[in-house]
Amino acid sequence: MVESVNADELYHMLKEQKPPTVLDVREPLECQTRPFPGATCIPLGLLQGRLSDLDPDQEMVVLCLAGKRSALACHLLQGAGFAKVKNLNGGIMAWEAFLEHHDLG
Repeated sequence: MVESVNADELYHMLKEQKPPTVLDVREPLECQTRPFPGATCIPLGLLQGRLSDLDPDQEMVVLCLAGKRSALACHLLQGAGFAKVKNLNGGIMAWEAFLEHHDLG
């Protein structure tokens, strides 16, 4: 079971003294055209081979465009021993809508 957060929850998590790592599993072009500032971009297809680039003890929120690829990434990460992993419901689309709705973008 993958735990999830919504955009509002992530916004507040990022304001904490020790914010989570944000892992963006979209393709590089997607990360460039609709970036999430400060996110680590590792495409889902490359994630298995790049697990050593990530800290398994760090709290992490994973995102993609709408939440499907990031849910798969969360399962992969959990299977590799990453216990503090959460999926961003709705992905970058939900994040952008949240920013627009709250006039934060």
